[in-house]
Amino acid sequence: MSKAMQNLSRRFPKLVDSAIKAAFTNRGFLSWNQGIEMWTIDRPVASCTHCTSFCRRNCYTNKAYVQYHHIMPTSDIKNEYRWNLMTGEALADEIHRKNKRARSRKVERVRFCSKGEPFSELSDIGRIKSIGMENPEVLFWIPTRSWRREAFRERIETELLQYPNLRIMASIDPSNSIDEVQMIDKASWSKMFFGIDNVEEAEKVFGIKFAKCPKTHEGLHGSCQMCNLCFAAERINVHLKKH
Repeated sequence: MSKAMQNLSRRFPKLVDSAIKAAFTNRGFLSWNQGIEMWTIDRPVASCTHCTSFCRRNCYTNKAYVQYHHIMPTSDIKNEYRWNLMTGEALADEIHRKNKRARSRKVERVRFCSKGEPFSELSDIGRIKSIGMENPEVLFWIPTRSWRREAFRERIETELLQYPNLRIMASIDPSNSIDEVQMIDKASWSKMFFGIDNVEEAEKVFGIKFAKCPKTHEGLHGSCQMCNLCFAAERINVHLKKH
C-alpha cells in the first residue's frame, strides 16, 4: 500500500471500503479531463511528497477541495487505489479497448498527473517504466517535483529519460532557486514553470528561455491535445500563465 493510501485510510477510515468497491465502476485507470481535453491518470494531493510551499499554496486542486469537499475524499481514495493496481500491461489493455471502439477521444496522449505526483515514492519509477515500455505508441506527459530529491532525480535520469514516449518535465516555481533550476537545466531536463506571469521576468530570474504555453497564454481550448511543446522530443522549457 502506498504512503498516500495509508494517509487517506487514516484520515477517512469510514470511506475506504465503499470507495474501493466502486473504484472501477464505469471507468478504468484513465479519466477524461475536460479542461485540457486529454486523458489523464490522477492521484490525490496526498501523493505530493515533493511539493514546495508555493506549490501547496497555489495548487489548482485547492479550488476543487473547497468546491467539492463532500466528494473529494472518496475520489482521492479511488484514484490512489487504482494507481496501486496499475501496471503497464493492464493500462495497455485498457488503451487497446478504448482505441478499438472510439471514434474520437483516442488514447494517443496521456497526462500524469493533472493532480497529484507521479513519482511520490521510488517504487513509482518502476511502475511508470513499465507503462512506457508496454505502451510505446502513446505519449505520456509527466510533470514532476521529484527532481528536488537526489535519489529520485538520479533514478529517473538513469531509468526513464531514455524512453522517447515519456515526456518528463521538472515542475518549477518562484520558490525554487536559480541554482536548483540551473542544476536541472545542465542535467538536460525539460521544465514547466508557473508563478510569474511575465515571461521576460521569469527568464531573467532563472537565466533560461521559456516557450509560452498556448492554452494559458492564448486561451486556446483543447490545445493540449495538439500542441507539441510539452510533448516535444527535444529539451524545452514551457511557461504557464495564470488562468
